[in-house]
Amino acid sequence: MHTRAEDQWLNVTYYEPADGKWVEQRPAPEGFRADKPFPTKAVATQSAKEAYDLVLARAGARVRDADDLRIIEEVKARAASLQTQASRSASVLAGSLGARLSLQM
Repeated sequence: MHTRAEDQWLNVTYYEPADGKWVEQRPAPEGFRADKPFPTKAVATQSAKEAYDLVLARAGARVRDADDLRIIEEVKARAASLQTQASRSASVLAGSLGARLSLQM
């Protein structure tokens, strides 16, 4: 981890089209470089535990549905399973197909 600001310009990559291909320029042309740093707001940091709680608190749609709530609880319980989700999806698909077939008859 870097403890001081370092010039990262050598890591900036620019791609431009040439003869139907993308050509990499590294570092990017100096004309792309700002003369001075942009003003920015302070970055909020937190512990891993706080970040985990924050992500779970904000996960899902703005109005959470049953799937959002189930997934959040599975993450908290560390009990999620692809097999469970796959069988649930197959069940929903089968039910959906069955409803369509009965409507067509």
